[in-house]
Amino acid sequence: MIKKILFLIKSIFLKFSGKVEFIYYFSEVLNVGDDLNLDLIKAYSKKKPICPPLIKKFEHKLMVGSVIHEMNKKSIVIGSGLIHPDFLKGINELGDIRALRGELTKFHIEKKFAVELNVPLGDCALLMPRVINCNDIQKNSSFGLVLHYKDDDHKIKEIVTELGGKIISVSQNVTDFVNELNTCEVILSSSMHGLILSDAYNIPNERIILGDLLTGGDFKFKDYYSTTDSPKYEGIYISSSVTKMDVEKILKSAMVKKYRYNLNELEAELMKALDK
Repeated sequence: MIKKILFLIKSIFLKFSGKVEFIYYFSEVLNVGDDLNLDLIKAYSKKKPICPPLIKKFEHKLMVGSVIHEMNKKSIVIGSGLIHPDFLKGINELGDIRALRGELTKFHIEKKFAVELNVPLGDCALLMPRVINCNDIQKNSSFGLVLHYKDDDHKIKEIVTELGGKIISVSQNVTDFVNELNTCEVILSSSMHGLILSDAYNIPNERIILGDLLTGGDFKFKDYYSTTDSPKYEGIYISSSVTKMDVEKILKSAMVKKYRYNLNELEAELMKALDK
């Protein structure tokens, strides 16, 4: 407890000194989708991102991830989204919304708070090619597999290995993950940010659905795809009896879902919010 109090006091001092940025994000497990927040803040503000105790009592950012249900009047929202509409009941205050992840989150927030939001839509992970340039990375794998950490024991890993595919773990730092992703010609992923980053780096990909373990189900995926040229895209269900032939067929259908809004506008809102 004493350590937490001291950390909070130090964090408040550093925040008002302009040296750190308060960012609320899911940090219980190492996951590239959540750690994107840290890399984006470092790149666009040059400040150290931290998530101190009692963070929601102070001005803080909600960015990459399905964390908007944590919003209060102290929140500055830049590209976050809902995990599922049921989580709306946990939101009692409208924060300062600068950007949202997708059309579905926008619709539900507008409906709950009876407001009209004219803000950019898009996941800030789409900006990563402007942070980490992978143009010089050589392709050395025909395809890669990215699994959500809850899908890590699925049989598809064995099939992919037998076919010579690369297994890319989400439990690593963002730079290493992005570099590995860019060595692959095609990506199969049950992780949303495996898919978003593949789209961002123009790597053909397919969403694979391996079960019903993900909180919120399809909602966050549909929210993201609402900002692409494939808003009705749903992904492909794969059972535990998946075969090599199944995987080879899926690989042939992979495609990039292109962002259909203005990425410069999303970036401008991020820069403006982090400059505050």
